[in-house]
Amino acid sequence: MYFIMKYKICSKCKKEKPTTNEFFSKSKSQSDGLYSYCKDCQNERYKKYYADKKEHHQNRRKKYYKQNKEQQINYSKEYQKNHPERTKQIKKRHSIKRSEYIKARVKKWIAANPIHNRLIRQRVRLSGINYDSLTLNELIEIYNLHKTDNDLYICHYCHKALEFSETTIDHIIPISKGGSNSADNITIACLKCNAKKGDRILK
Repeated sequence: MYFIMKYKICSKCKKEKPTTNEFFSKSKSQSDGLYSYCKDCQNERYKKYYADKKEHHQNRRKKYYKQNKEQQINYSKEYQKNHPERTKQIKKRHSIKRSEYIKARVKKWIAANPIHNRLIRQRVRLSGINYDSLTLNELIEIYNLHKTDNDLYICHYCHKALEFSETTIDHIIPISKGGSNSADNITIACLKCNAKKGDRILK
C-alpha cells in the first residue's frame, strides 16, 4: 500500500506545499480542513497585524496585568517551579537580548553626551576612593566655575586654558593627608600640575 502525498497551492504566496499540519493550520470552515494560506504567510500576516497595532496590544497587556497582577505572579511562580529547564532557557535568551539592547542604548548616549559621560566616570572614580556627599551636579558646577566664555577650562594652579579632554580633577588636600571628596576640596587641574603636585598640600 502506497501513501500519496497531496499538495495545495497557498492563496497568498502561490507556492505548492504538502497538505499537512507542518505547512497549513487546521480550519473547520474549509472543506479540506486546512487554511487556504500556508503557515509562513499566516505568521507574516500576524507579524504585520501586531506591528501595525503594537501600542494597542501593549496597552491591553499592561491593563490586563494590572487587573490580574497577583494571579499573573502566582502563575509565573508555578510555571517556573514546574518547568525549571525551560525557565532557565528563557531567562538566558532574555538576558542576552536585553544586554545587547542596553549596550546599544548606552553606546548611543555616550556618543551624544561625551562630556557628561566623562563627569560620571570621574565621580565614580572619586566615589571608589572615599565616598562622601559629592554629587554629579556638584562636579558639573566645579567644572562650570573653571569654564571660560569660549568653552575652555582654567587650571587651578598654572591658570592655563585647557580643552575638556585635557582636564583632570584634583584634591586640594590629598586623600592621603585627610582630604575628602566634598565639593570644596575638588578642583580642576592640568595633567602636568596634577602630577607635579602629587600628594603634597600647596600653600
